Amino acid sequence: MGIFAAPPAVAEVVRTESETAREQADWGAYYWQKGEIHQAIAAWSEEAKIYHLQGLTDKEAETILKISTGYISLGQLSLAIFQLEKLLSSLKQPLLLARTWEQLGNAHSRSSAFDEAVSAYKKSLEIERNLSTLNNLTILLQKQNLHSLLQANSSREGDETERYRHQAQLFKAEALEYAQLALAKSESEESLSSVRSLIEWGKLSEKGLSEEQLERGRKLLAVLLPSRTKVFLVINWAKLDSKQTKYWLSQAQKIAQTIGDARAESYALLELGFLYERLGDLEQALKYAQDAQLKAQSKLAFDSLYRAQWLAGRIYQEWGNRNKALGNYRNALASLDAFNQGFTTISVERRIDFNTEIEPIYREMLKLLLDRANPSEAIFNEVLAVAGKLRLAQLQNYFGDNCFEIDTSSKSQELLADQNAVSLTSIILDDQTHFILQLPDGTVSHRQAELGKAEITKIANNWYERIKEVYSLEDYSPRQDLYNLIVRPFEAEIGKFNPST
Repeated sequence: MGIFAAPPAVAEVVRTESETAREQADWGAYYWQKGEIHQAIAAWSEEAKIYHLQGLTDKEAETILKISTGYISLGQLSLAIFQLEKLLSSLKQPLLLARTWEQLGNAHSRSSAFDEAVSAYKKSLEIERNLSTLNNLTILLQKQNLHSLLQANSSREGDETERYRHQAQLFKAEALEYAQLALAKSESEESLSSVRSLIEWGKLSEKGLSEEQLERGRKLLAVLLPSRTKVFLVINWAKLDSKQTKYWLSQAQKIAQTIGDARAESYALLELGFLYERLGDLEQALKYAQDAQLKAQSKLAFDSLYRAQWLAGRIYQEWGNRNKALGNYRNALASLDAFNQGFTTISVERRIDFNTEIEPIYREMLKLLLDRANPSEAIFNEVLAVAGKLRLAQLQNYFGDNCFEIDTSSKSQELLADQNAVSLTSIILDDQTHFILQLPDGTVSHRQAELGKAEITKIANNWYERIKEVYSLEDYSPRQDLYNLIVRPFEAEIGKFNPST
């Protein structure tokens, strides 16, 4: 016998590789459950390589589906779509084909490619009447409903507005149809998808969930195994099961703790903070907000982090602690910027929620900065920076594109001096409006009007309607209203420079 050991039999090599593949699969599941998506993808990629070398095409396809879930979770949608379309060209097994079409629908849905997503889901359903696909199609049709309403609200033309509203009604009706199909199918299953079908029906149905349906959902959630998916389902269930909201949010936190998912736990803690804020227990709400921040920071979960910082800011503002409130608002805007850097497009849900979830952060911070006697020049500079960010956020939200940019740099003052220009910025709040004038020599002036958003909007709309009627500005009366409000208070200061712009 020589010094070298004999090579193992082929069967033993295959067995060892299969064990390695299973080990990588387990590691991927472990990382996924903890919210460590990049590590999960790395483990599953190693698993897929082994199956590829072994020629186990179906197992390789199943692993690629897991990898694509990771890419979708990270917002890397083009990578997911590329992998899934490549997979479709080689698959023959019907159930795998159905799952791949469904996953492709998920990727297109996240990227707001609605027509492609609907087509993919329906191709999946032609192969297999899967409850998960029925739920996803229901959710997508609700997104299309919201998108049409967004377009209707953005339109100034009557016919176009009505057309979008009609489309919205059609999407909602179709969503109800698929929600009913899902609900019927869910009765024969005991799965997380069954709970999701109840949640979607509860959101769409005018009557909400019956007591019988609520009881069924409670029983399912009590016995289903802990997972990240379950955490978010429980959070959404808590919004429907109003009698037990506090209990379910506490359960969501416990499940996240059990599986070691700090990201998911931050969401549960945040929802508990919102709940206690609504109940008026601000001390408890602040505790949950701070705990949510710690969990979110540990995973760089900026979408949870900025909301938790905003919640803390609101509480400190309620208590009259301006410095701590401003600190939290500044942190919230920084976290919101960090979150937006990960996406080139803005989802329909975020565009719909802009007026309630994002814009108020800017406006509340502006009010905090301006609500003082004799603000300093440094304060005005910060106000102008925040107002510039708000304008950018509004434009990005309108176009649905995070790549849209405007110049908010410090070079603006140099530009004013070079072009002998003045800049007049309006800060419109709910109960007052502030005007800030920047002059070429760097001087900043401020005036305040006791007119809020509603009054200013009315004046601007009257001006717009008058222009539409006469197609000219020969009738100066509405124009004078705006001039008197915005420019006349600064006439003397502007006149000193005789600006060209």
